[in-house]
Order: sequence, then C-alpha cells, then structure tokens
Amino acid sequence: LPEDNHSFNSIALNLMEALPMPFKGDGRTKLLEIVKAHDYKLSAKKVGETNGALHFQFEIEQDWTVPGTVITPPKVRGTSLLVADQGRKSQTARVKALLEAGQRVVAIDPFIFGESKIKRRDFLHVLLVHAVGERALGIQSSQIASIANWAKKEFGSPVQLTSVGPRLSVAARIATVQTDAIKSVVLHEPMKSLKSVIKENKGANHLPEVMCFGLLEHFDLPQIEELIKPRSVMLVE
Repeated sequence: LPEDNHSFNSIALNLMEALPMPFKGDGRTKLLEIVKAHDYKLSAKKVGETNGALHFQFEIEQDWTVPGTVITPPKVRGTSLLVADQGRKSQTARVKALLEAGQRVVAIDPFIFGESKIKRRDFLHVLLVHAVGERALGIQSSQIASIANWAKKEFGSPVQLTSVGPRLSVAARIATVQTDAIKSVVLHEPMKSLKSVIKENKGANHLPEVMCFGLLEHFDLPQIEELIKPRSVMLVE
C-alpha cells in the first residue's frame, strides 16, 4: 500500500471536520431520538443498611436493575445524584465533601459501570445491544434520568447531578436534557468533544457507549450543553 493510503481513522478525521451539521426541528427531540432514550418507570427496593447508608436496588421496569446507595447528612440542604466512571465505591472522598456541604448523596452505578460492569468483554455486549437497535448511551442516560425523577419525588426537590470521569459525562449531559428533575450538572474530568474519540483513534473496546450512530452528525457535547440551558453546566478539570 502507498504511504499516504487512507485508513478508517484518516477517513473519519476528514469527514468530522464538517460536523456537527445543522438540522431543522427540536433539538431535544432529535437528540433523544438518536440515543434511543427511554422514559423509564422504576421502583426502589431497599436491600440493606451500613452505618446509616441505605442500599437500594432501583428496578427499572422489566429491563434493568441499578444498584445505589443513599447517604443523608444531619442537616440536608439538597440532594446530589452521583455517577463515576470508576464506580460509586471509588468516590468516598467526594461523597464526604458533598455530605459536609449538606448534600444528601444518591450514588448509583449505571449500565456497564461500577457494580453494573460486565466483567469480561463488556464492549461486545454493548455491540450486541446496538445491533438490536438500542443504544448504550441512551440506556445510561435514561437510567440516570429515571433515578433523578425518583429522587425529586422522594425528597421533594430537583437534584444536582455530579459526574466523575469522561465517559459518564456524556450520559450525564443527555440525562439532564432528558428530565427537569436535574436542576444542574457538575462534570469532573469531563470529555469536552466527541471528536476527541476520533482524534485519539479510540475503538469500541475503549469507549463502547459513545459509538452511537448518528450522534456526532448533529450533536457535539457543546451543542448538548446548549440544550440544558438555562440550567447550570459546570465543567471541572
């Protein structure tokens, strides 16, 4: 092959220059259609308690069970929903800081993260999910949105969503578009552009959920953040 022969990555790099492309219609509807978002209903089942921390299984219709932990400080000023790429068990220090700020913490592990992680070759399972018309990104965002809806109803006010890590920062943004039960979103170590996936030549084995057909065609992450406004979006390095 000649030295300047194109690869799939070089083709993608050229094609992405013109993206995202403008479209007609409602942005929120278009985004949720692309990620195949669901309006999930759930039931919260308490399964245990450890030192005042309540452990839940959020049974989301007949499709999913999401593990979660609710920790309440002595004086509650609000509720924070917490997700993290490394799983909720990795967030001890962040949970402590939120509690000290008077935040009730609802820490959860959405699809393929934390306790919900598929231990071997999780990306292949995601490819199968995509092959039957679902999108892992939409599953994750819909799980987060449904638990935010539950927390708003359970505790009487909208929640702050806190995400840690680049991968779940994408689903966190989409979940915030999806429901007004999230009043603001704080993204620690976030992904800033979907184009970084192509620039860094990442594959489905690295970032399976962001391999979402048609998403970058119309939406990069700044465009998704625009759909959240006037609610607050804070990016923290």
